[in-house]
Amino acid sequence: MKTKQLIALTFGCLIAQGAMAQSTKTVPVLPKGCESQISSNGLYCSARVVTGDKATVTFAAVVSRDSFPTVDSILDRYTNFARWSEYAKTSPNTVIEFKQGGSVALEPITNAAGVETLRHVYDYSLKIQGIPLLKQSVRGITYNTIVTPYSGALASLEFAAQTAPVPGFQEKPKGLKSQTGSIHAVVCDPTVLEVCDDSKWLLVYETTVQPDVSFAMNIAANTVTAGIEDLLVGMLDESITN
Repeated sequence: MKTKQLIALTFGCLIAQGAMAQSTKTVPVLPKGCESQISSNGLYCSARVVTGDKATVTFAAVVSRDSFPTVDSILDRYTNFARWSEYAKTSPNTVIEFKQGGSVALEPITNAAGVETLRHVYDYSLKIQGIPLLKQSVRGITYNTIVTPYSGALASLEFAAQTAPVPGFQEKPKGLKSQTGSIHAVVCDPTVLEVCDDSKWLLVYETTVQPDVSFAMNIAANTVTAGIEDLLVGMLDESITN
């Protein structure tokens, strides 16, 4: 069996297993104090939790239906990997900096059932929070698949980072030992968040990351959180067109 076919079969099996378990999956819980955070900055709330050598970051944002007419348009913005460098530059912060050509898509993988997995190659640096001038290089590939919406979501996507070299990208991952996560488009319910109404969607993103370093996890978690906020705030900027 050819390497590409083997990869497709392997990921197809994983996707199929995940799909069978969809009914048990629910949208991540919003960060504590989400309402006040959004009221303060006008867009998002976030929180992070450190457990051992891993950090889980949850991010939620209220987005305009004028900029994102459909829930699919939210996920389309996220999976437009060629524009991630643009998103980072649009953000008012400069925590994440992509190298030239540092965000591209490899050829998608499609399994026998026709389920497509999008592959994203990234190469960027993160400014270490609390340590001036120090940066962390991060590179690798994520596998991104639109899945049956989680309970409470209108549309959902799951992603996982590579853990070893793959055909077409032989470099080893750097900066992160592992990363998994999901992103969801949700009805913006005013009974959940007072800032919500029928002119908005709610985007909810969650990821669990294991950095290369197991020491100074608070610094690592703060850095990962700042990078995620930086990227997603730029991604959701209303000046960017789909």
